[in-house]
Amino acid sequence: MRDPDTGQLMNQLRWQPWTEPHAWQPYPTVFQLADAAGVHTCQVSAPTFAETPLTKVALSGGTFHGRLTGEERMDLAAEQLGAAGRSLVYTYYSEVDGKGHRFGVDSPEWRDQLRYVDGLAQRLAERLPPRAALYVTADHGMIDIPFDPESRIDFDEDWELRAGVSLLGGEGRARHVYAVPGAAGDVLAVWREVLGERMWVAGRDEAIEAGWFGGPGGADGGGKGVDDRVYRRIGDIVAAARDDIAIVASHTEPKESAMVGLHGSMTPWSSWCRSSKYAPERPRSAPPRSLPPVHARPGHPRPTKGPASPCPSWCSFPERWTAERAPSLCRSSTTARRAGSRG
Repeated sequence: MRDPDTGQLMNQLRWQPWTEPHAWQPYPTVFQLADAAGVHTCQVSAPTFAETPLTKVALSGGTFHGRLTGEERMDLAAEQLGAAGRSLVYTYYSEVDGKGHRFGVDSPEWRDQLRYVDGLAQRLAERLPPRAALYVTADHGMIDIPFDPESRIDFDEDWELRAGVSLLGGEGRARHVYAVPGAAGDVLAVWREVLGERMWVAGRDEAIEAGWFGGPGGADGGGKGVDDRVYRRIGDIVAAARDDIAIVASHTEPKESAMVGLHGSMTPWSSWCRSSKYAPERPRSAPPRSLPPVHARPGHPRPTKGPASPCPSWCSFPERWTAERAPSLCRSSTTARRAGSRG
């Protein structure tokens, strides 16, 4: 996203160019709030994540434990969960995502990683102490995008899409488009005309109003759904893929443009069935998360009940609602919570 203070694109994964983390995200994390409330709180992840700015702004609070293997992480997570009457433990495994980007979600390499992660989740589930609940989730889905000009529209080679654009942010299936001063309306019109029904294309205020960036009110209660400091980071135009396409940038983003599997926009396949819950005493499952208002547009197909999901038998995945592409949902983050005597 663009940093309005510098006018440069800020890569929030690599944290480049350097930005003070707590100026970029000033609010306390869930883990900090839990820790302040007396809950035993920790994160168990790869050692390389211990001091990253992204960890600081999203996961700070309690103690970070670095472990190399997935098995070590699951065992330590279970141990930490039972270390106090009330505990909140987060553990993360990233290779499902990595294999999907490199080989695609229809590859043996990705499916092997999914099986491995299912085994890790089962390992943790079998070690949960009493009165604990395990939530298995991912922050996005993924689909494979064919390597052809119709599926991968190259921004760097498309003069129509480039016209009036000063910066292209976001990623292939969810673009933030920053227009030169005074050109936002024209850029919006051109992107809508060129991309047609293949992507949802909205102006900044339209996207906020539709709930793409959270509910109404925002953290500051300003009523816009986002804080003022975040409002200025959002693209003048926001384009989210509706079909199996991506806006790549072969010259400015060569590595990203070469990825096979790409994150899944707001399509039903990447919005549905994003998490599952396991509790050793009384497993229950939540109803499917509602789709953003944009999915209610006329003519857009709603997902239907599809074939069985890849979830293992111990998982309380809701009624196997998973549609055809649900295996692309990488379930690589787990959060476990143990209730104390007061719940």
